[in-house]
Amino acid sequence: MTYAGSNSHHRKLRTIVVAFVALTVAVTALAWCFRGHGSDEIRLAKSPDRAERLQAIDLLRRRADDVAREMLWTLCSDGDLRVAVTAVWALGEGNGPRDGEMLRAILADKGRHGQVRGAAAEQLGKLKAVELTVLTGALLEDGNLHVRAGAARGLGHLHSLKAMGALFQALSDTEKEVRRQAINAMNTMMMRRFGYHPELSAAQQPKVMEDIKDYLRQGGVL
Repeated sequence: MTYAGSNSHHRKLRTIVVAFVALTVAVTALAWCFRGHGSDEIRLAKSPDRAERLQAIDLLRRRADDVAREMLWTLCSDGDLRVAVTAVWALGEGNGPRDGEMLRAILADKGRHGQVRGAAAEQLGKLKAVELTVLTGALLEDGNLHVRAGAARGLGHLHSLKAMGALFQALSDTEKEVRRQAINAMNTMMMRRFGYHPELSAAQQPKVMEDIKDYLRQGGVL
């Protein structure tokens, strides 16, 4: 073998060795990260004890990696309602595109408990990760009161005056809690307190409803 050939061979060998070392370091770091930052969460998330599953959510909400988000997604389907809702809230504390996708999927899944879907609607508003029509549609059309109330809260967080028409319509909802969340959102967004009482139906306070309508029309938001 010539000197030039030998030199080229050694360079290739060094390249292979360096690449192997780099790969080893990466795998070791990943394994360390998994052992140090994932094993507790996995064990707690799979625990039959509700308190431990809630503890897992508390640990997972501090992480932004895909593994943590997938584990939270799984916990959103937990058989214990408190665990499932808490997991949804934790998803809403993220700011990645996948968090919004997961929350939208939960809201759209009518097979889930209404409180879980309602929590998803509220968190979507906080994330600003949803089209306005998704929440206004849930507020006015969904058959579950928890979803409608959650959508009203989400619209309050979204803080778009374009939602005012839907929120005004929700003041005529048959459920007191939906009416309460709708007027709370309107009060927050308009920075005033309307004289509407959610304990009463809209039909029981026609003068107040007319005054609110006039005010919104004058402001150009209805």
